[in-house]
Amino acid sequence: MGLKRNLAYLFISLAKRLLKNNVKVEVYKISSNALGVLLSQSTAKVTMLLYDGTIQYTDFETFKKIIDVDWTKYLEYHLENFDCDNFATTFASHVNEFWNLNNVGVAIGAIKDYKTGKIKGYHAWNVFLAKTARDARIYVYEPQIGVFTDYEYPRFGDLIYEPYIVIWW
Repeated sequence: MGLKRNLAYLFISLAKRLLKNNVKVEVYKISSNALGVLLSQSTAKVTMLLYDGTIQYTDFETFKKIIDVDWTKYLEYHLENFDCDNFATTFASHVNEFWNLNNVGVAIGAIKDYKTGKIKGYHAWNVFLAKTARDARIYVYEPQIGVFTDYEYPRFGDLIYEPYIVIWW
């Protein structure tokens, strides 16, 4: 058991090093209070749980590279066992583990039809904070397919993502 554990640790350490070499991350910091103010300015009224006092994030272009190299979107979906909530928590954990950033939250809420406004179901996805040329902004990320959009207008095709709660850790 010890040898297997040591080999697994070695493999994971090498994978982390390879990923980190491909994406150079400049870290910015914001207090959770300042992030809370930023979130409160949003049109979406959402319950936010911020577990850390300081949020470490990077610029938008670098975060797009992190999304590109992350493999969460390639994992296989299994109803109930590895579904939307697992994709969202896995992506948030990967970003924290590999790049030491805690700028990814897990959102839980409704998916609505864009045309009718009717709820089609409930879902979990990610939100992330990234620095732009002007300011820090929040985006919505769908970890099952690797696409993102602006937090203020969280629409993917004919679906609108309406978060009820976002947990940042």
